[in-house]
Amino acid sequence: VWSRAEVARGRAHSVVDSLTEQLDALEAADDEAARAQIPLMKLALGEAKLGLGDEAAALQAWESAAAAVAALGDPALLADLAIRISGVRRGEGDGEAAVESARRALGAARMARDLVREAEALRALAVAQRDIGDMDDAEAQLGEALNALGRVKLIFPNPHSVYLHDTPDQDLFEHTRRDFSSGCIRVRGALDL
Repeated sequence: VWSRAEVARGRAHSVVDSLTEQLDALEAADDEAARAQIPLMKLALGEAKLGLGDEAAALQAWESAAAAVAALGDPALLADLAIRISGVRRGEGDGEAAVESARRALGAARMARDLVREAEALRALAVAQRDIGDMDDAEAQLGEALNALGRVKLIFPNPHSVYLHDTPDQDLFEHTRRDFSSGCIRVRGALDL
């Protein structure tokens, strides 16, 4: 959070220096818990490098982190990294690699059972597929990502035609006010239900 705020304020240079020092210390640590933080630090470092316009360095940090995360078994972090990698690959004009990374992000997001990350991965996949001319798959992926009902609609008999449904807007559950729907009921954890 700190690093994103600093990058947004135009202070990416100081963030890169600080994160590099912290990363060096973590890599030298004998403590396994400290070393487990390395992929997260590389995620932040990549964002700071991208803030400086150094896409190659950002990509290197994220790909290194993704390799480590795959071994640690953190699918949510792997999804975040793969989405970012896909974006940089698109920027480089490497559509096939962008599609591959977006597919990896989608698989990881589904493994994490995280609908917000899944929607982001679906969008990344749709855009990458569009870039390589695969419009049919792109439209299907984007349609799923933008579906207001999410991935699940639970219908049950009632006289009011009210049903339960998932939502791609999982952040709405963080609000105390819950009247964002048009009459039906959004369910947190609909896949578990």
